[in-house]
Amino acid sequence: MEFERIGYGPPAQLGNLVFNAFNLTYSIFYELIQICKIGFGSYITEPANYLDVLNIVFGYSNIVCQIYLGTWNIWSKLVAIICTLVALCKMFLFLRMYLSFSVVITMIIQ
Repeated sequence: MEFERIGYGPPAQLGNLVFNAFNLTYSIFYELIQICKIGFGSYITEPANYLDVLNIVFGYSNIVCQIYLGTWNIWSKLVAIICTLVALCKMFLFLRMYLSFSVVITMIIQ
């Protein structure tokens, strides 16, 4: 399946993008369940949830940019970089839960 691209570079690997979309769909369902359990007001007061929402938004934006703008387009690269940074922030927050990583991660975050 080929899409009309306005960019240049090699075409996007649709198999990888479908896999990413599937993972992001799981994240959406997980976040919706979390909203139902704790309520929307409590959900938006937790800063870590903003990272989850940013991960979903920039993940789907990355898929769209890869397909329609091309893999070498500057906007595709920028969105991919932001996705990577958000994923790193999520990883640091996740690793903070483990006591053996807690000191190192706290130093990195501060």
